[in-house]
Amino acid sequence: MAYVLPSGTTATLTDVGGASSITLNVTSITGATRSQAMAEITGLGDSVLKRIPARIDPGTVSFECYLDDTATATNHLTVIKARQTNKTQTVLNLDLPGSTIDDLLDYTGYIMEVTDPQIALGDDVLRFTVTMQVSA
Repeated sequence: MAYVLPSGTTATLTDVGGASSITLNVTSITGATRSQAMAEITGLGDSVLKRIPARIDPGTVSFECYLDDTATATNHLTVIKARQTNKTQTVLNLDLPGSTIDDLLDYTGYIMEVTDPQIALGDDVLRFTVTMQVSA
């Protein structure tokens, strides 16, 4: 389920290592669902299935943002698509508006999907969605 965020919410995408960062205007986010696989360790002679916890999948996170610069060479959509193509490990920090609020969510992962901007009414912003595979 997507959560609509208050006006002024931003997300900062930073390369792991801090080489470069961009700040996006975020309108909604669908959070990651961590899941844990179970490994079956049942023996041939056992009459009951036995399972133990195995690897954790940190899941994916999707967020919708809008373009504030529509020049193709410099806009955030172009930067994000380059990070996807270059397989750049990225940190997402979600920051709610207000000076006394810490970052709400931090995710580290890889951009796996970027939608084309949705064209809406002439006076509306161009919105697009980014999906990250969380890796840590």
